[in-house]
Amino acid sequence: MPDDAQYIPTWFVVCPEVVMSDFCLILQRTQVAIPAYEVMLILAVLTLCLAFRTVRVGLVAAYIFAYRLGWIFLNDTYGRDSLLYFYAYLSFGVVVVALTAISFWKMQDD
Repeated sequence: MPDDAQYIPTWFVVCPEVVMSDFCLILQRTQVAIPAYEVMLILAVLTLCLAFRTVRVGLVAAYIFAYRLGWIFLNDTYGRDSLLYFYAYLSFGVVVVALTAISFWKMQDD
């Protein structure tokens, strides 16, 4: 075993090209089924938001739809067995919802 200053375990070294190519393969091979009523609902909500010039509400609706697509993708790909992805995705979603709520409250104060 080499001296501790230069020793890097093999499990620690990750080649970015390999990780990215695996991720691209997963994206290419995974099929996500979206119910037609959800697509029609998001199109109707976004159309109404554009018609009534409520852009922020439209952005929140689009984020919720995209977040749901990501949730379906992660659940189909990794399942609930991989808690790391589950908690990371959930925590990023909570952060975005919190930032959105703060933004809406600051908008009302102005």
